[in-house]
Amino acid sequence: MNPKKRLNPADHYNAGEKELERFDPAWAKAALFFRSNCVLHFGHGEDSFRMAGLLAIHEQLEARRKRYEAGESMELLHAINQCAEENLPMPTWLALAFKKRFSSLGQIGGPTSLDAVFTSTSMPTRTPKKAAQAQQDWQLGGMLWRAVWAVASKHNGLDKAVDEVLSAGNFGVEKTTAKKLVLMIDKNQNELIGQQTLSQFWAKRRKDVT
Repeated sequence: MNPKKRLNPADHYNAGEKELERFDPAWAKAALFFRSNCVLHFGHGEDSFRMAGLLAIHEQLEARRKRYEAGESMELLHAINQCAEENLPMPTWLALAFKKRFSSLGQIGGPTSLDAVFTSTSMPTRTPKKAAQAQQDWQLGGMLWRAVWAVASKHNGLDKAVDEVLSAGNFGVEKTTAKKLVLMIDKNQNELIGQQTLSQFWAKRRKDVT
């Protein structure tokens, strides 16, 4: 299947999916996805053909679940956003956890704001200043991380790779901060999509050399 070719999900609907479309197109698309053995995967809007397989989506949601169970309640919103993007129903754990958290807002003595319900140590939202700084850190960290990966094969460790990246670009941060941001993004990518970490890459490279 060529993902660049525009596909019309309605061309593939059976009678039951056509009936679901009367209620909402998303329901018909989701039914088609499962009936087609997870091949015809449509999201929302035009040109919404999705490329991620069900196993990959499941693994990313499981990574979010583990983070949530470790105390990062903001992961519930990230997981819901992923389900929305992929036009898939929420897993049972996610639906129950979100319902429990969100319902706590209406309880006497419970949290009084969404910021108190959905929290994250890596993305604080309690004050606009902290939220803005966290957003900047993630954006800059992503840029640094990609730059380090681009030169990773020329080095045997993070120190020298970061030195080259900082000398070649105007990132506006000291080496200690740069390393911290790179490791933050590296850990995130490893947990969510199974991306090989920089340390794993260099460890394997050193082993191959010896």
